[in-house]
Amino acid sequence: MHKEGDEIHIEDTDAMGAAGTGRVRWILIIGLFLAVGLLTLIWVSGALSYEETPQAAKVSANAPAEAMAEELDTAEVVDEAAIEAADALEAEAATEPTS
Repeated sequence: MHKEGDEIHIEDTDAMGAAGTGRVRWILIIGLFLAVGLLTLIWVSGALSYEETPQAAKVSANAPAEAMAEELDTAEVVDEAAIEAADALEAEAATEPTS
C-alpha cells in the first residue's frame, strides 16, 4: 500500500485478503467433469442392464367371458358380453309390472 498525493493505492493481494492462485476455479472445473462422468456412467450402465418386461394383463369387467373364450377375438368377447347384458335387461324389464 502506498500513497500518491491524495490517492491511496492498494495491491490486489492486500485488497482481496488472499493471493489469486485460481485453485477454486480448477476445483470447480474438475468437480463438474467428475459429476458429468459419474452420471453418464450410471445412465449408460442402467440402459445396458435394462430388460423389457411384458405389459401386465389388464383386468376388465369382461374377465370371466374372456377366460372362457380364449380362442375368440376380443371384439367377439365384448360383443357377447354386451348381448348378455342386453338380454338380462330385457328380461328384467319384461318381469316388471307396467303402470
